[in-house]
Formats: sequence, C-alpha cells, structure tokens
Amino acid sequence: MIYFGFGRRLRCAVPCCLGSLAVAVPIAAGPFSGPTDTVNGPDPAIPGNSVDFVEWADAIDADRTSFAPRGSTSISTTGFNSLGDLDASEIDGGVTPGFLTVTFPTGIGNGDGADFAVFENGFVFPGDPNLFAELAYVEVSSNGNDFARFPSISTNTTFVGTFGQAFGGFDATNIYNLAGKHVNGLGTPFDLDDLLDHDNVTSGAIDLDNIQYVRLVDIPGNGSFLDSEGNPILDAWLTTGSGGFDFRLPAGQGIGVIHLAAPSDLPGDYDGDGFVSQADLNLVLLNWGDTTLPAGWLAADQFDGVAISQNELDGVLLNWGEGTPPSLTPIPEPTALSLIFIGVFGLSGRRSSPLFP
Repeated sequence: MIYFGFGRRLRCAVPCCLGSLAVAVPIAAGPFSGPTDTVNGPDPAIPGNSVDFVEWADAIDADRTSFAPRGSTSISTTGFNSLGDLDASEIDGGVTPGFLTVTFPTGIGNGDGADFAVFENGFVFPGDPNLFAELAYVEVSSNGNDFARFPSISTNTTFVGTFGQAFGGFDATNIYNLAGKHVNGLGTPFDLDDLLDHDNVTSGAIDLDNIQYVRLVDIPGNGSFLDSEGNPILDAWLTTGSGGFDFRLPAGQGIGVIHLAAPSDLPGDYDGDGFVSQADLNLVLLNWGDTTLPAGWLAADQFDGVAISQNELDGVLLNWGEGTPPSLTPIPEPTALSLIFIGVFGLSGRRSSPLFP
C-alpha cells in the first residue's frame, strides 16, 4: 500500500506492487480523483451548486494581485482573470508568475474534511482522465502578509494528444492539491488540516480557524516549477491570449467556502485578523453611527446593536496592539486623520488605553 500523507491525516491508500521501490504511481491512472470525479479518491470534486458551500469569495485584492505576460491587464469582478504564462526565457530570467488574491465576507475556518474549493474552466481532452489543465498553487493567510502554500503532488511526465503541450491533456488522477485539476463547474477541494505543520501556522502567524485571504499562483507548466515532492509540474504550456490559470469571482465559479471562520474573541479585533490595529479603528471611524455592521466586521458579538459609537471605539483603543501582528514590524499608532476624529468626538473618561494615558 502507498500512503500519501499531509499534516496529520492519511489521505489515501493505493494498492500496487512496489518491489524494491519506495514510491510508484500507475502510468494509466493515479490515486487521486479524475477531472469529472465527484466520488472517488481523497479529493473528489465538488459541484458549484453544492449545498455544502455557505459563502463565496466576494472581492479580488488589487494590492495582492499581479498578472504575468499573456494574461489579463485589469481585474474583472464578473469575467475571467487570466494570471498569464511565462516562456522559457522569462522563467530563466526570474520573472514572477501571475498571482491573484481573494477575500471573503466572513472567511474560512478549519472543520472536518474539505474547508473550501477552487474552480477553474478546464475541460476533458482528449478523453477522461486527461484534462486540458492550467494549474495553480493555492496559498492561505489570516493577515494578508504571512501565507502558507498547500503541499501538492503532480507526477505526470508527459501529455496526451497530437497538438503539442500547449493543447495537451494531462492525467488529473496524478495531480493533488493544485487548483485547476477539475473541469469547469467542479471545484477542487482543499483541507486546512494539510497545513497544520506549516511554519507560519505553528508560529501563530496564520490561524487556520480564521483564513481571510486565498492566493492563487499560476504554474508555468514546462517543468521548471515543482510539487512538494520535487517533481516537475506539467500543464498546458505555452498558453497565450488568456494564458495561465483562469479565475472568475462570481458565486458558483470562484472559491466556495464550506467551513466559516470562527469569530475572534479578542476585544477590539473587529476584522477578525487576530490583531487590534488601524484596520479595526478604520471600521469604527468610517462607519460611525451606523446601526448595521459594515462589510469586513466579523466580530458581530462585539457590537452593542444600537450604533457604532463610543463603545466600539473604546474596544479598539483600550486593546491597541493586542494579538499577533501580521509581521515583525513596529506597531504603528493611529493615523493623523484618526487622531483628529478621535479628538473631535473625545474619549469618555474610561480607564487609560496603551496609546492615551
């Protein structure tokens, strides 16, 4: 039996005759799900209309998105966002592959089994289990600065078809934990348990119960980029026009959430990133007087239900700098504009905060 294990869970067992080999993958069919398979393997695809999805990514973060050559030139919230592709000279020259980052109304939490799924627009070619594939690494973050990449496997050594690698088919049963391995309309599942031993998780920089960002990084498929086992990753290459991984944001097409992020229990951490900072202060000041919670305010239990006002402001100021900072940089004090606003409305004479003794 071959066991493919990540994190603390065994993913699958595949019977085969190994002889003296430590690892062997069948040439005709690997141990993972095929491009249209919603039942078998450790990673069965999930249909876009599945009731398992409780929310969908709703924004593309422009500051954390960059398209490579042969891809899109601007972000689309309704159509395709092609991450681009790199030719051999660009790869050798160190050009960065395209990447795209999305955010969520609530975020992703770590539950039992798959926690979210990523969709692409691949199609079976020339026949199942072969897929015209444009693959991407998948990374997650709680704070937008510290990311963890899912471990992946890709053991294909060639393509199927007569039109060359740019329009070749790749056996999806030899691919695991890479976005784009299932056909259009079926999402590839990802389980946050696979990241339990990642350095950014064990250090506390990433909270697997509070994932606010998912980043997709295109893989130029000539074999220069590797999976977690050191195998070269192959996919359709070189693609042009709408080159590389293609992402659409709308619900049912982008990234679907199965398990929601747990609300933060840190006072003043209204955006749920595990750190009380300017972002939380902005949520208060920019929505002062509102009687309903704005987008991005995840700590619903830290709202008095009347209006965003002095109580919520005190929650930030009295806990400023608490939690885990997103990076090892000095904790900034509130911006000048924030201080002016606070000065106008005044503090209510409660106990001193770390910033205002």
